[in-house]
Amino acid sequence: MASLIIEDDKIVRLPTPDFRTDRHAKHKYFDNEFRKWHEGWEFLSGLHYFYLSTGHLINPKGRKIFPQYRDWDEIIINNFLKAMENGYDYGVIKRRRYGFSSFFGGCVPCYFSLVEKGCTTVLTSADDFRLTDLLNNKLYPYLNGLKEEGFIPDDYYSNNDFIRLVSRKKTDKTEHGSVIYPVATSKDDKSAAKLEGLAGRYGLLDEWFLHPRADQVHLSFRSSMLEGIT
Repeated sequence: MASLIIEDDKIVRLPTPDFRTDRHAKHKYFDNEFRKWHEGWEFLSGLHYFYLSTGHLINPKGRKIFPQYRDWDEIIINNFLKAMENGYDYGVIKRRRYGFSSFFGGCVPCYFSLVEKGCTTVLTSADDFRLTDLLNNKLYPYLNGLKEEGFIPDDYYSNNDFIRLVSRKKTDKTEHGSVIYPVATSKDDKSAAKLEGLAGRYGLLDEWFLHPRADQVHLSFRSSMLEGIT
């Protein structure tokens, strides 16, 4: 985890301090960071702070990078949070390489999974290839970064059907952890209706306009979401 400061009117990401044996200072530091995830910091929402301080992204060349502050991100994130607060769906039409999938397919599922323990999020895309790309190049890099920093277990569950952010060694069967469901919905009408059985906190329909059954998936999403979808 990193923390953020403002230096020369710019937001700067600082690495996590080396606390060594000072457990009190470590707990105090992380408690303060967790509070910012919930409450926000300066002019940033909690979600935006989480994105900038914990984000692990993969650029088109396959290199790991960290997100930078962009004012258009702030506009999109704040409008998204407002839509969710009011129970609305939220759609964005944008150019390629904008970072939409990295944020909504990588950051947002991780944010809700950590801030709202035990919640369910759902991801789908226009076809199987794009869904696989969303997972491998957006979601898993973010999860791997959180794993490296100790926010999720090294041995969290991950298979073709779901990702559960709890250790495979967990003996307490009542603690199921937050779950992220990647769902293929483009094959036929039956697959487009798969989402109806999931009670989700957040859902992403990536590449909406390229999906052959977008309207059906949208209706299926709406029956399962507690809030809006993106």
